[in-house]
Amino acid sequence: METIAIRLQQLRKDAGLKKKDIAERAHISQSYISEIEAGKKDPPIKTLQKICSSLDVTLSEFFADENQTSKVPLNKIKKLNELFIKVENLPDDNIDTIIAILNVLVDCFKGKSIS
Repeated sequence: METIAIRLQQLRKDAGLKKKDIAERAHISQSYISEIEAGKKDPPIKTLQKICSSLDVTLSEFFADENQTSKVPLNKIKKLNELFIKVENLPDDNIDTIIAILNVLVDCFKGKSIS
C-alpha cells in the first residue's frame, strides 16, 4: 500500500494536479484519493486504472522501479516525447541543426553566454 501511496503522490505532484483534479478525472471521491495517498486504502486494479488514466500514465509506468527510471518528471518526458515525434522522420542533418539550436536555447535559459 505504501508504494501506491508514495507513487500516486509523486505522479500527481509531477503532473501539477490536486487530489480534487484526480478525483474528478477518475470519477471517484477526493476523500478516497486522500486515503490512498495516506496509505489507508489499497485501490482495486480497476480503480487504479482510472487513477492512472487521470494521470495520463500506464499501469506499468505507475509501477516502474524508481531506481531504474529517470528522475525527470513524467510531464517533461511527455513534452519531450511530443518533440521527438515531430522530428523523428526528418533527415539527420536537420535533427543535428535542431539539437544545436536547442543547446543554444538551453544555455541561454541557464544564463550562460552564447559563443
